[in-house]
Amino acid sequence: MTSPLAQFNNARLLWQEPGGRSSPQDGFQPLPGQSWLITAFLKQVSAGNRSTYKDVIDLSISTDIYEGYITGAMPMQAGMDWRTYDFASDSNFDLTATRPLGFEPPGTVELQIGHRYTKRGELMNTASRYDDIGIGAIIRDVLGDRLILKVEWW
Repeated sequence: MTSPLAQFNNARLLWQEPGGRSSPQDGFQPLPGQSWLITAFLKQVSAGNRSTYKDVIDLSISTDIYEGYITGAMPMQAGMDWRTYDFASDSNFDLTATRPLGFEPPGTVELQIGHRYTKRGELMNTASRYDDIGIGAIIRDVLGDRLILKVEWW
């Protein structure tokens, strides 16, 4: 089911799955993993609520915290520009609002929210406040997977 928040998408994330290693003949060179476009509805955590995270992460003046929900995801093919790609017409776009397998902390993402862009997005949490069982499962089925990001804009 499509998340009711999908109509309010305001962010795109580029996440790369962990890759593997090549064969012994190639010297076990690192291989890149699959890239994913993830759409989300995010809101910036207010200055008054930032103190919630001060014991968990290092906060600097250039640090922003964003909370929200994943609204969709799709694997990206080589040559696609994740920042401008029209995912709405792509049949591979998953509207179930669930995170791709392996999209869990710790992890890094590139983030575009509005006209702002950074390569310094850090995945902090993808689980509901109530986990993914009981009431958490109901929230996840309706809104999608929760997302908390630490972002450095410099």
